[in-house]
Amino acid sequence: MKTKIIGTIFILAVLAGGIFLLSGKDKETTKKLETKVGDKIYVAVEETGEIAVIDAKDRNVIKRIDLSAEIGGIKIGFMPHNVQVAPDNKSVWVTANAMDMNKEKISFFKIQKVYPTQLLFGMLGVARADEGHGEEGEIKVNDEIIVINPLTDKIIRRIDMGTDLHLSHISLSPDSRYAIAAAQTKGIVYKINAKTY
Repeated sequence: MKTKIIGTIFILAVLAGGIFLLSGKDKETTKKLETKVGDKIYVAVEETGEIAVIDAKDRNVIKRIDLSAEIGGIKIGFMPHNVQVAPDNKSVWVTANAMDMNKEKISFFKIQKVYPTQLLFGMLGVARADEGHGEEGEIKVNDEIIVINPLTDKIIRRIDMGTDLHLSHISLSPDSRYAIAAAQTKGIVYKINAKTY
């Protein structure tokens, strides 16, 4: 009986020690990941619509994050204006504006057959695109706040904010619970729950 009790105590001690060691590794792994995120610098590259990820130690670009998205079957570029790493190092927030910061307009025109005699005698009418000829369709492209996972450097969320806002700056509360973004053109400040967005 004593042998069984001693054996059981030994097994429990080994299990407790294993759990203790594993729990320390989780904290150690988390600390290493935070350090890794802390060793990165995120830079908004407006001209190319990208976020450059730079190694803080050797100052080399280690990755480029393309902010473009396919909307309505068309690739739309987004110009980043401001980028901020959350204080808890769990997310990176970017204000991103549609590249021309206006509605993207797509016009479809029917092409008519032109005969040589029409060209010769000047019988071909000239139509301008802004005169409303043809069928037109519009795609409204919203400015966005883009959230990036700093461990993978991949976009994890796009938050549509509205058109023609010119989202300028973003900041996060010290507890990383809220993101505050400014729309320069409209004079609006947005408060976003950074945990549920």
